[in-house]
Amino acid sequence: MFRLMNKITSSTLPVVQKCFASSAPKPIINPPIKYTEEEIRERLIAANRCYFGLSTLFKSKLLSRRSKTTLYKVLIRPIALYACETWATTKMDEKNLGVLERKILRKIFGPKKNEGGELEIRTNEELKKLFGEAHIIGIMKSSRIRWAGHVWRSEGVLGSITKWKPNTKRPRGRPRQR
Repeated sequence: MFRLMNKITSSTLPVVQKCFASSAPKPIINPPIKYTEEEIRERLIAANRCYFGLSTLFKSKLLSRRSKTTLYKVLIRPIALYACETWATTKMDEKNLGVLERKILRKIFGPKKNEGGELEIRTNEELKKLFGEAHIIGIMKSSRIRWAGHVWRSEGVLGSITKWKPNTKRPRGRPRQR
């Protein structure tokens, strides 16, 4: 996700005994330098906002389940998985993505009636069976593999850095946890 920012500069820029005058602030594109956990949290918040913005449609009895699942697949899931190819996810991140998906699917498919006529919450297995498609974690992992293939086949700096083999030893100790 790139953000367009206005860089406010002073009127002059001193560089090695010379001054360069600035004419006007120029828009620059800054890539976000963030910790992955923060980025994933922002994606989940954005997907939740989208979900609650569409909550009247998900509650509607006029729309079919198929239309509601299409809304989820086309609008909410891409927001949640934007730039997921570059995430180094933890188990907790995957759990939070799964919770988001199940919350939306429970709203789409609604409760079920048991033998006594009482309403019950659907189990995770029932939701998987009713939805009948790949869950959000599987889609995230497949897009990560697809992106890795693009990186591996790329030429230039990105491809050479990916295929580079270090000639030094790894540091002692346990690797840091992801």
